[in-house]
Amino acid sequence: MEPPPVAAEPESGPPGTEGSRRGPRQAAPRQSAPSRFRLASATIRNFRGIRDLTLKLDETTVLIGENNTGKTAVLQAIERCLSRPRGTDGRVFDEYDYRLESETASSEGADPILIELRFEESEPEALPSELREELGQVLVLREDGRRQATLRVTSFYDPASSEVKTESVFLNAEGRPEKPMIGVLAASVRRAVPVYFLSALRDAGRHFATRGPFWRDFLLAEDLDDADRERFKEDIIDLNRRIIDAHPPLREVRGNLDRAGSVIGFGTEDPVVVDPFPVRASSLLAQARVSISSRRGAKIPLDRQGEGAQSLAVLFLFDAFLRRRLNKKGGAAGPIIMLEEPEAHLHPAASRLLMEVVQRFPGQKIVSTHSGDLIGGINPRSVRRLAYRDGEVCAYRADFDSMDEKDVRTFRRKIRRGRGDLLFSRCWLMYEGETEAILFHGVAEVLGLDLDSHGVSTLQCSEVRAGSLFQIANQFGIPWYLIYDGDKGRNQYEPHAMAHLDGVDRADRLRCLEGNVEQFLCEHGFEDLYSDGFDKIRAVSTAVERMKNGMATVPDTLKEIVEKAVALARA
Repeated sequence: MEPPPVAAEPESGPPGTEGSRRGPRQAAPRQSAPSRFRLASATIRNFRGIRDLTLKLDETTVLIGENNTGKTAVLQAIERCLSRPRGTDGRVFDEYDYRLESETASSEGADPILIELRFEESEPEALPSELREELGQVLVLREDGRRQATLRVTSFYDPASSEVKTESVFLNAEGRPEKPMIGVLAASVRRAVPVYFLSALRDAGRHFATRGPFWRDFLLAEDLDDADRERFKEDIIDLNRRIIDAHPPLREVRGNLDRAGSVIGFGTEDPVVVDPFPVRASSLLAQARVSISSRRGAKIPLDRQGEGAQSLAVLFLFDAFLRRRLNKKGGAAGPIIMLEEPEAHLHPAASRLLMEVVQRFPGQKIVSTHSGDLIGGINPRSVRRLAYRDGEVCAYRADFDSMDEKDVRTFRRKIRRGRGDLLFSRCWLMYEGETEAILFHGVAEVLGLDLDSHGVSTLQCSEVRAGSLFQIANQFGIPWYLIYDGDKGRNQYEPHAMAHLDGVDRADRLRCLEGNVEQFLCEHGFEDLYSDGFDKIRAVSTAVERMKNGMATVPDTLKEIVEKAVALARA
């Protein structure tokens, strides 16, 4: 049985900081001011592929995991509850938001959706006084002097009315439903904690369009004062006249249309005007577009740029939009910003710096990512790994306060900054030296088992404290399988591995090769490769090539090791 998910809160230091009892402090990227009323936890039941999941959330929370483990579902479940209902019928969820158990299932027979969001003040009296007054009926005073509010949203099929019903209600101090989130209260909640969601599909042509969700906010004529608007109007009228006077074809068209006025009777002294530029400020602003200079100096419209430039531009537009909206709203306790794959289309070097940009966004951030590079730029306490366990989505969080200083350094150096992709794996196949990596990948190829496609990551553990790797893997819910030599590996690695079995059968975590890899291969038909002065890398590479070419068979032990790692990943 796999170890249970870890969800321990840090024992010292505020949420989102590096400080701990044992671990050293590390300079963190500059962040925005903490939210005064943030989302502390989310419980999600029967929403899409999620049966029952509870997430504790920090000021910045990063969701990782392989595809289809519910990262996007978490973001959208929160967004559904806090945004305005979609459509005139007050609909919050659609048919495919319910957890459907079969191809023919529908929302009518699905278990009810339940989403519970718990908000809490960052410190006593953090909420602005006007919001405390507006939300007072749903706020619960805690023993530590902070206020909290818990919103429960349920959606279910009601046979009596043959309709799907959705109810949003705040819970009292005893956890019982008390105050429906409707009317003025709903407006107050959305003003206190507005929620904004930016998906991974960031097409600059759509987002920077006149009616784009963010860009249109910057094209409002009312942002010009009356004097400027009138002056610009006069300037544009004058410019239009000069252009027409200098352009014979358009001047001829204007003259012909003037003569038509004598027949129809347009009724003014200046009946026909041809405007190259719109005179109304709102129409003129609607034509604004963004261009970026090429290396040769040419101005290229943003929607003609590469996808990376477009994606990054939309992120910065989103940041500007957030700050503008929040300045307009005033009095908000802090928004909830949800970003799906902010690294989409970006170069890895840009991804490593991206979280510094994201953490400057105002408010609380909940980010989903597939980027190991992005992991290197965040506080490891912010990471929540979603994975399937016994067919259900679970959340894992490492308790770095239970590790000593050297273990924390191992994580930062070896995994977070060196191999962030390891946290996305389904299984770690761990070994002592470089020759094993060549051997296991080669054997997997011969067997038709691509380790990468199965989510198996190979990891050399001889350069770091092995015990810390086992502990980190356990806490993030990643099965590991250690292969070690019988000469020195039994004393160097076996005791650490045995101490971190966490109730799992030894055969599912350890495999010892008698002697070492070279002796093993010599005993299985490759002794000619290990004559005097042999090169270990060349010898093992040649052995793999013989297996691939059918000149040698794969030893049963190596076959069992690779198949076991794949089986652990599949489980």
